[in-house]
Formats: sequence, structure tokens, C-alpha cells
Amino acid sequence: MSATLPLLDASDALRLIEASFVPRPAEEVSLTDALGRVLAETIVPAHPVPPFDNAAMDGYAVRVADLPGDLRVVGESAAGPVALARVGAGEALRVMTGAAVPPGADAVVQQEWTQTLSDASVRVERSVAPGHNIRPAGGDLAAGVPALHPGAEFRPQEIGLLASVGRVSVRVAPRLRAAVLVTGNELSDAGAPLLPGMIHDSNGPLLAALLADGQLYELLQRFDENLAAESRACGCRLCGAVLHSARYRRKPRGFGILGFLFQAQRLQAAQAIQVTGDHG
Repeated sequence: MSATLPLLDASDALRLIEASFVPRPAEEVSLTDALGRVLAETIVPAHPVPPFDNAAMDGYAVRVADLPGDLRVVGESAAGPVALARVGAGEALRVMTGAAVPPGADAVVQQEWTQTLSDASVRVERSVAPGHNIRPAGGDLAAGVPALHPGAEFRPQEIGLLASVGRVSVRVAPRLRAAVLVTGNELSDAGAPLLPGMIHDSNGPLLAALLADGQLYELLQRFDENLAAESRACGCRLCGAVLHSARYRRKPRGFGILGFLFQAQRLQAAQAIQVTGDHG
């Protein structure tokens, strides 16, 4: 390799590699397959979450103006679809956590602050402010306001958010793919007999494990002529840096058939580095 080549800064080498990549299109996956994936669309709720005012605790839906005092119990509401009576002056409705707050009520008093007088009456022992123990409609997510943006990584909480707005699938960026090509005349695959002057390849399994641990999926461990067509079909991209010496200047086997463009440069980080990128 000619010593007259200009020094290439590592950041410039990275830009050179990135410039060769062609983005692959986003894909639609179910929520059950979205964990660890990267969002490729903006999530805008079509309805508020929660979609209605609901009770944050078991207790009684009341009018703040009637407190404290003895109130007539006009019904009961559990979580789920139900037709609710309006709460009028001097009245209360028994509610369970998650139940819709009935019309006319502006607070929910937890049952610990009440005393049951009979099946039809309850005593509320203290005053509360409007909105007490009520989760308002849209308190978590407002309709029409973006809730998640492209680039968000899906954790369990993001999947729960999508389910809360009624989504069953989502568009995500394609999984990253990587290939490890190990070079060296002295290398022998694990399990193969060692000839004089040979050593077992340990870097290949090590790099593959590091890639997998970093959530790079669908790893192809080794390219060869018989894998070229398959690698192109799956849209594989590859970048790498290969140390060169006076004794070893060959391209790693399989690179030429994959259409890689080789650019010989000298990096400041090493004496002689060959930077490669897929331009196919």
C-alpha cells in the first residue's frame, strides 16, 4: 500500500461507510413482535386515553357542594359498559376503580372516608376538591396529539401505549443485519484440525456474540460464493476495516462477488487500514 495516501480521520471513514448504505423500507409487525424494534411512524391517538372520566379508587361519586354530609345512594357502577344515572343534589353513586364517573358528579370520595348508614345512604366525613380521585378523559394521551415519534425503541411500556390507543400492529425500521468475515491465512475453524502454524478462529465467534448482544439480528457469520445470492436477496449490508501488512494484502474471500467497492486509505488510528462498504 502506497505511503503517499493521505491520512483519513476515523470520523471521515465512518461517513464514507455510511454514505454507501441504502436504507431498507419499514415493515409492519404485530405488537407481540415489536419488542426491541425501532418505530418508523408517528403515533397519533384517534381517541383520548382514558376515553372517559373514571374513578381512580373504590368509593362514591359525589357532588363537592354536598360535602360533608349524609347522601342518598342512587346506584352502583363497576368498570365496564353501563348506563349511569345522573347524580343530583344530596345523592351519591357507588363506584369501583376504573368505572365511568356519572354525570353530575365532580369527585370520587374513597370508601375509607365514608360510613355506610344503610343500603341506601352513606355518610361522607370530609370535604374534597373538584376532580378528587378522578382520572380525566385524555389525562394520559390526548386525541390528535403525537404520542410517539420515529426512532423510539419499543420497550414493554411503548407496546402498552400502542395497545391503549387501539393499535394491533405498527411500522418499524427493518432489523439490522450484519456479517462477520474473518480473514487470516493462519486461521482454522473451531473443531477443525490444527495444521502447523495455524490457530483456531476466536475473533469470529467473539464478534458474532458482541453483535448479537447489541441486538443486531439475522447475523450471517461467514460469506462465501454459495451464500452470495442469498445475501443479496436478504438485502445484507456490510462495512468493515481490514488491517493490511506487507505479507497479507488479499481481499477477504467472498467480497468481490458481493460487489463491494474497496477504498484503500490510511487511518490515523492504525498504520494501514482498508475501509469497505457495500455499493451493490
